[in-house]
Amino acid sequence: MKILLVEDDAALLWFLAKELEARGYEVLQTDTGDGGLYFYKKDGPFEFVLSDYSFIPGTKIKDGVQLVTAIHEINPLQRMAMMTAEPKKARGKLPNALRDLPVLRKPFNLEQLLRVAGARPAALILTHSRVIRCATAVSFARIVLKSGTTTKRNRTGRAT
Repeated sequence: MKILLVEDDAALLWFLAKELEARGYEVLQTDTGDGGLYFYKKDGPFEFVLSDYSFIPGTKIKDGVQLVTAIHEINPLQRMAMMTAEPKKARGKLPNALRDLPVLRKPFNLEQLLRVAGARPAALILTHSRVIRCATAVSFARIVLKSGTTTKRNRTGRAT
């Protein structure tokens, strides 16, 4: 499955790409909407496109709504979703044709992303003993182990 990720938070982009690649997905990643549109035109269509609502504005694409709208105009059948800490704001700016577009609220569970992406059921099984929550670089990633213990890690990956 080929996935396009557009996110300007380098830590989150790296984390998502690493986790998806570990599950066998081919991931193209960029931190700008212009880059996302470029990759889509060059390498698309993708099985799934995930874009942040807010990223570094480019000359053509200023936010995630503009990106998913531009991709929808190229390919109305493209499976996509947006991620944001403010889903109501993002959803309110979507054109009518994209009102049903999935919007993941940050932080979200990796399993939620896989479900929205339409991953095969086997791909929904995280490494048998852990659930990973996606977080931004300024917050911490929580790794909840099956044994019930919780390790909090700061953005450098050190346990706190």
